[in-house]
Amino acid sequence: MTTITIDNYHEILGVQKNASLEDIKKAYRAKAKILHPDKNKSPDAHEKFILLNEAYEYLQNIKTGKLYDQSKKTYTAQPKGRRTDEDWKNTEREKARARSQQHAKMQYAEFIKTDYYKSVSSLDTIASQLGFFIAITLVVVFPIVATILYGAVGFGAGLLMNFIALPMTVSAIRNSPPLNLGEFSNSVLHVVKTNGFIITTLTIINVIIILLFGLQTLISLWLLLTLFSFAILISYLLNLKHKNTDKFKLYFRSFCIAPLIVNSIFLTNFIFSSNPVKETYQFQNDMQATKRGQQDGTYIYLENNAYSEYPGMRTFLDYEEMRNRKHVTYTFKSGLLGLRVMTDHEFNP
Repeated sequence: MTTITIDNYHEILGVQKNASLEDIKKAYRAKAKILHPDKNKSPDAHEKFILLNEAYEYLQNIKTGKLYDQSKKTYTAQPKGRRTDEDWKNTEREKARARSQQHAKMQYAEFIKTDYYKSVSSLDTIASQLGFFIAITLVVVFPIVATILYGAVGFGAGLLMNFIALPMTVSAIRNSPPLNLGEFSNSVLHVVKTNGFIITTLTIINVIIILLFGLQTLISLWLLLTLFSFAILISYLLNLKHKNTDKFKLYFRSFCIAPLIVNSIFLTNFIFSSNPVKETYQFQNDMQATKRGQQDGTYIYLENNAYSEYPGMRTFLDYEEMRNRKHVTYTFKSGLLGLRVMTDHEFNP
């Protein structure tokens, strides 16, 4: 077998040594279409296609520090301490060539449907179509929504926005690839099923529940943090005992599912609360430093230092609702699980 160096890998893909991961993926997709044996009938097409995949996987590994996991059909973090040059060649090269052998035997139409190829092309497909959808939104959706909300003024504002954004809109529509809803939806579904998307989505859900419901529950911040930390630690230790548990399952169960279980308790307690009671307090804004000097912030202190241990119910986002106001009226309810919750507030003169 001919000795292959890093320089050879860059040459095989036709990219510079400082090429980004997206450049590498783009070059791989273009070359795969040309060199796949189903498309290229030259005698050495089979070997060139194998070398192309070997080069792509090596450079992908160099850029991300990840190796292709055949069982998961995706790239996962490589073990700590793994060298990215000779060790990769010795342990992963044959795996890459074996995968390439299987892909080379497929028809090109079948190859581009594999999880391997989709992992390379899905994000690019989505990104290439986003410009088209954003342009259509500006041209059609924005004026309609603005008209519904603000009448003739909104319609005029929509037309003005379209006029200002006309060069960008025309360019986005003209340069976007032909719209293929089937390919776009398949790419979205592939991305949605990836481990990264699942973890990111559940993390966002957990954060939203904490902000909207957890911090509105009358439980001290330290106790709240302790509950989440304890749930994460217990889940982590329990899953760590199982030798067959991979890293994704370990992090997914410990940092997504465990907090979600705790959050479901607060959410249930909040949703099924009852017996509303109103309490009114005089408040004072906390001062925050800005470029213009000290100004009122959206964190408040209540008279007699009431509810000082619950910062969540004294932190707000919109300063305008409290501007020139001196009193705040809270609505409290008794939660289903016995935890009192703050369900509403109103600022008064």
